[in-house]
Amino acid sequence: MKAQSAHLLEMAELSYATMQILPFSAGAHPAMISSFKMLRFPEELKMNAVYVENERGAVFQERRGDLQRFMEIFEQLTELALSPIETKELVVSLTKNL
Repeated sequence: MKAQSAHLLEMAELSYATMQILPFSAGAHPAMISSFKMLRFPEELKMNAVYVENERGAVFQERRGDLQRFMEIFEQLTELALSPIETKELVVSLTKNL
């Protein structure tokens, strides 16, 4: 796990990556039902698809309303999560105990 933590910290330093941990203390949140990934293809400036996984399989959603809904969920998760600095500090402190 020490190597994995070190790798996460390296990736968090990249200009195009942001690492945030959503702690259990955040409680119930809007993404508890299923995981999702926001996708942006090179020819677009904005996110233009959502890949949603659930107990019945997975689906790509591209409708504007679906994209808006998942962008709102993503923004809520970002607000509930630790800041990038707090996240790095947590990973560093957890790594020291390994």
